[in-house]
Amino acid sequence: MNGLTITETNLEEAVAIIELFNKNYKNGYYNSNFKSEEKLCNLISKENFIGLTVKLEKEIIGFSGIYICVESNINKIYLAHFLVDENHRYKGIGKIIDRRKEAICEAIYGKSIVYSILGLSSLASLEVKKTSGYSLWGVRLFYGEWEPNQDNVGHLAVVGKLIRCGDKVHEFPNLNEGTRKLIKSSGIKCIFKNINRTLKKYVVRYPDDIEFGQYACTIKRSDDLNKEGEVDLQTVIDYVLKNKEYPYIALRINTQLLTAKNEEVLYRNGFYPTSFLAFFDNGEDMLEYQYIIKDKVDKISNFLPNKVEILEHINF
Repeated sequence: MNGLTITETNLEEAVAIIELFNKNYKNGYYNSNFKSEEKLCNLISKENFIGLTVKLEKEIIGFSGIYICVESNINKIYLAHFLVDENHRYKGIGKIIDRRKEAICEAIYGKSIVYSILGLSSLASLEVKKTSGYSLWGVRLFYGEWEPNQDNVGHLAVVGKLIRCGDKVHEFPNLNEGTRKLIKSSGIKCIFKNINRTLKKYVVRYPDDIEFGQYACTIKRSDDLNKEGEVDLQTVIDYVLKNKEYPYIALRINTQLLTAKNEEVLYRNGFYPTSFLAFFDNGEDMLEYQYIIKDKVDKISNFLPNKVEILEHINF
């Protein structure tokens, strides 16, 4: 497109970018980094963040961000804050921005997982991602209820792809059929078999700061016996469910800690698998189980691969 440029964001553009987001998000953009010039400048200055400013001639009409984190020699690349001004949409600008981001991701040395979270109201964005090699890794239900005008009750799609991660076959215990379907939909090679292991040597991380009604607890593997460990899963669930007032409650669990028996505890307490995150915990896979109560079952997104199995369990 004549006159269109995409350059790395500089500090002088912060005010104009905030104005762009305020213009396009009538109820305010959710991310706190975009609430003030100081906060956005701090974000732009971080070594693990790349901001892309989109201009048509001299006018800023778009923005996108890339977060890069390295864990166990694997790059975790998160694509976020994608915006094209409402007056310049449906002109192919979004695809041009996506191609630039893909080129940046491909150029980063080594193994990478690239993921993004999309509003399910934006089906076009989901289709564009699929044409770029992304798979649907799951959904986060009721995650965006803090934004009143967002369609589809705030459901978000988690999409991702692997770059130079090889042909590793991921091994899992004999999990529920719905969980298997979710994992297989991610596009990885996987097998399910009897695995003898117990839920030990792990650390539980409860959220320190709860924003927008999103409560996520992470259970990660830890070989440091001095850390919090030997906590049974039911105890974790009982603590988490003290926060039932939040619309989004989730447990993100390293799959090396899972057994079929553990999963039955999750199902029995109303936690169902909604996202699979490959290589997400220091090179090991994670599953996200979300607490879904019966009065919300009609709002479960049709995009969720294991929706049928979830509904069967809830109704049972």
